[in-house]
Amino acid sequence: MVVETGEDFATNEGGSFKGQIRSALSKDIAGFELLGDTGRSYFPGYAINVETGERLNIMFGENSFAVGENGRDMLWNPSKNELSPLRQVLFGGGHYLYIMNSKYDEGEEMQRIMLNNIGIAGFTIPPTGGINRVVTSNLNDSIYRNIMYTAIPFVNPELNLLSIEEGVVPSTVTVKIRVRKPFETFVASGENGGYPMYEFSTDGLAVETAQEDVAKNHLDEIRAVPNPYYAYSGYETSQLDNRIKITNLPGTCTVSIYSIDGVLIRQYKRAVGPNTHFGENTEKTNLDNSLDWDLKNTKNIPVSSGVYLIHVEAPGLGERTIKWFGVMRPFDLGTF
Repeated sequence: MVVETGEDFATNEGGSFKGQIRSALSKDIAGFELLGDTGRSYFPGYAINVETGERLNIMFGENSFAVGENGRDMLWNPSKNELSPLRQVLFGGGHYLYIMNSKYDEGEEMQRIMLNNIGIAGFTIPPTGGINRVVTSNLNDSIYRNIMYTAIPFVNPELNLLSIEEGVVPSTVTVKIRVRKPFETFVASGENGGYPMYEFSTDGLAVETAQEDVAKNHLDEIRAVPNPYYAYSGYETSQLDNRIKITNLPGTCTVSIYSIDGVLIRQYKRAVGPNTHFGENTEKTNLDNSLDWDLKNTKNIPVSSGVYLIHVEAPGLGERTIKWFGVMRPFDLGTF
């Protein structure tokens, strides 16, 4: 909605008092007049209430007396001038900006209230100023008490407004307003005892299971870490502990570890579901799709330094073989 910001009703278009709806035909986004509609226009921007996420109504002003400052064209196009050469207040043509505390409806409700208060579409000059001044007082409750933020905008002297087709405003401006409010119960929708209430849906966000193609591709992600192993890893818990991890394993698979000449050193048969234990290696809970190899063979004897082949076979998915190199450290019981 567009309101009159001219000071003198006698020189304002249609005889409107300051603060009333502009006495002119509305205009659409392309700047064309809308026959049968009064006092509304297009504003090149929008306002969002960050507490509710709702888009808010915006109202702006025009000083219809200040024709030379774009004040009588029903467009939001403030000028660069604050004062005239004779020190008259121009304030950019009176294009004041008002952010309203009402859900966006293209200003229809505010327009209805304004027009109902001033008579026939706001085009008549009342016999005395008193009637309109009373009306303005009534409007303070229904319209102006709902203003959340107001500003007097000017155009940067170094810039020029663009055409309507180009969007009017020559640059993008974002204004963030944060007001400290006490935490208290307030009535919003009337539900939940006045406390904030939020609704959301997880529809379509569930994890997809049994994705065979994805599982096959993930066989390439199987790793032995660290690799190479130089007598120490971050997984070890003591001076007598030697340990690496084989990571990114599928839930069901057989992990076979061979020496470079093909001798089977150790084998794990893994068949686990969510939050269960390893098949043979039951000392840890399986939460990360990996298993620990303590660098020992099936007889619980530490392996020697060298290159080893780790073969992973996953039924229905495929196989993966990786090489691992380790340098073992000698036991030094004298340091305990």
